[in-house]
Amino acid sequence: MIDKKELVKSKIYWNTHVQNNVYGILKYHLDESGQSKGQLAKTLGWSKKKVKKVMRAEYELTVIDLIEIGLRVDRGLLSFIRGCF
Repeated sequence: MIDKKELVKSKIYWNTHVQNNVYGILKYHLDESGQSKGQLAKTLGWSKKKVKKVMRAEYELTVIDLIEIGLRVDRGLLSFIRGCF
């Protein structure tokens, strides 16, 4: 079994962590705004297919994707991104 020190050095750990957080942000936005996934796609400038894949964690997010979410949906994500640099 991998201990926590080793786990947090793993790309897979961080990818899963970020994807879960993005899912939570998008789900919260959908619930609070009453938008459909199609409307969210328009808000983000994405296709409906991309939104569905992101929500199912079947899409590898880019830094640009995270910035788009931060600018158009959740400014808290921008604070997180800013803290990375």
